[in-house]
Amino acid sequence: MAPERSTGRIHQMSPDNKVSSGVGMVMSEYCGHGAGRRTAIWMHKGPSIDSSTGASVELKMVRERGQKRARIKRTWQALFMPEGYPDSVSADYFTFQVWDSVQALCSYCRGVVTTKALLKGLGVGEDDATPLGAAFQWIMKDLVGMLGGMGFTLLQGTNFDSNAKQWRLFADCVNNIGLWIELAAPHFPSAFLFLIMTASVARSLTGVAAGATRAAMTQHFARAGNAADIAAKEGSQETCTTLLGMLLGMAIARFTDVYPIMVWPLFLMLTILHIYSNVKAVRCLRLNSINRERTRLLLHAYVASKRAPFPAEITPRESLLPGQQVAVKWAE
Repeated sequence: MAPERSTGRIHQMSPDNKVSSGVGMVMSEYCGHGAGRRTAIWMHKGPSIDSSTGASVELKMVRERGQKRARIKRTWQALFMPEGYPDSVSADYFTFQVWDSVQALCSYCRGVVTTKALLKGLGVGEDDATPLGAAFQWIMKDLVGMLGGMGFTLLQGTNFDSNAKQWRLFADCVNNIGLWIELAAPHFPSAFLFLIMTASVARSLTGVAAGATRAAMTQHFARAGNAADIAAKEGSQETCTTLLGMLLGMAIARFTDVYPIMVWPLFLMLTILHIYSNVKAVRCLRLNSINRERTRLLLHAYVASKRAPFPAEITPRESLLPGQQVAVKWAE
């Protein structure tokens, strides 16, 4: 008898309860006298199918990967971003946080290097250094820094809200000065105590100005009465940045142990990146509050064009130096 051929969909059960499905051809032949039929199957394999659900295994894997990515994204947002982001914050929030994280990373990397320099200046690792002498110098450094911070608060405490951008940039520039002094202090043993006290004052001014302006910026970012949530997520972001900065700083410290000549070039590069990131961060802010300089710019624009500009139009023209007035030429 001639062989019989037929084509159709072939399903083959695998041991893991999955079916390999495809279109194939079955050819059977009668062998006669009790021998029955002999069957051969040619199968072009198609997508695997889960026999319990009937769904494509490949499609199911793609769906699971998508769900996993979605869970990671939700976890990341819950940890680092305010509830309801991006609708619950101002439009400039994300850009500011990115540049703020970059500048903070630069600061923490340099902080590890300057701490190493300070400990060296205090005599760590030297036979003639005493714990009492090192503790005395450290306490004096902190004491003078605290007094400097209190004096700065007394003089400028009322200006931080109205000039948050300017004082924020001022804080980071003073921080750079303090870090450079700390790095250089061990090279001047006779003036070491005076230098580290000066650096401590600079760091205290940074803490006062940065903390005060951060509160003003948090109020600006909050669009749904969520200032506390924004502050909490800022803490999470800073913690993550601090950990990363410490690890990178330790790597830089070890590298400069092997190549001491690279300390100053690396420190200079990080300082330049730090200043650039701070300028980009404060430039992107579109504060809606009015201060003396913004009032002058608004009046000038209104006299010139008979309309009040939006904050985004004022931002590029605003000076970033505290207390500096922008010269405005009034229209005739």
